Amino acid sequence: MDRIWAALIFFTRLPFWRLHEPPKECYQTVVEHWPLVGWLTGGIMAGTLWLSSLVFPYPVAVLLAIVMRMLVTGALHEDGLADFLELSYDSADELEVLPDDRLYWLCNPNNPTGNVLNKNLLAHIIRQNPRYLYVIDQSYADYTLHPTLEPKELANYYNVLLIHSLSKRYCIPGLRLGYIYSSPIIIDRLQHIRQPWTVNALAIEAGKYLVKHDPKMIPDLRAYLEEASRLHAELSAIEGLMLMDSGTNFMLVNMEEGNTFDLKRWLIEQHGILIRDASNFRGLDNHCFRVTARTKEEDDQLIAALKQYMAWIASGQH
Repeated sequence: MDRIWAALIFFTRLPFWRLHEPPKECYQTVVEHWPLVGWLTGGIMAGTLWLSSLVFPYPVAVLLAIVMRMLVTGALHEDGLADFLELSYDSADELEVLPDDRLYWLCNPNNPTGNVLNKNLLAHIIRQNPRYLYVIDQSYADYTLHPTLEPKELANYYNVLLIHSLSKRYCIPGLRLGYIYSSPIIIDRLQHIRQPWTVNALAIEAGKYLVKHDPKMIPDLRAYLEEASRLHAELSAIEGLMLMDSGTNFMLVNMEEGNTFDLKRWLIEQHGILIRDASNFRGLDNHCFRVTARTKEEDDQLIAALKQYMAWIASGQH
């Protein structure tokens, strides 16, 4: 009975979880009970159609039945509807009509803003929405003092996939190494769809060495983040620059005037400083760039350079 209960919670939006919370291992077999859930949701839709047709014109009753289906399952299966109405014959279009509300991808800490979601709030959202899969990219978790989800906590969640980056942790971006934590059923499915050769042999050996010896690339994280906070305050004081709050070692900067491309080229040519052009992030434009705290001396050099550039922009001589 618990397995059926888990299937009802997983495949519908009906608040069955308020009445009973089955053991987490029951969610590994929910697919077996999909036909039963289909009969239930289909029956609700058919009942809505029949009752509505007694009161409203038939087209209105059909629309009400579709709305009821959406309320019960949380999605309108537009791919099937499109096939029925012969709206599309292109297989590429099918990707555009697949339900998009079953998986949420969160970057925490977020890149490029540096903000960190409250761990308790995130855990609450996950518990309240067990039918969704949450992919949480914690690649920058080693660069914040804010608490993030720990692998041992996944014993309480079957619908979470944690991503971690060895490239960030050990400062080896060229090797492109990382790892994931998740429930056995999700890991098993990933094993069946992943590419056969995802990491080269040299990177694997380097990864084994790093995991075994675990070198500390950031000896004093608290002191490093204090320097990042100082850099944030100094840049915020520069007229023409606006910064978002950050809980990590990097921060997003917005220029009121000028553009990131010209600034990036000027910093490289005049000061040998490289910033991250953030204009290719969705929702951002060519006024946005990201900077990362380094040593106090290097940060002071960046602060002075940006003051000089923004004063030049404000003067209108560019």
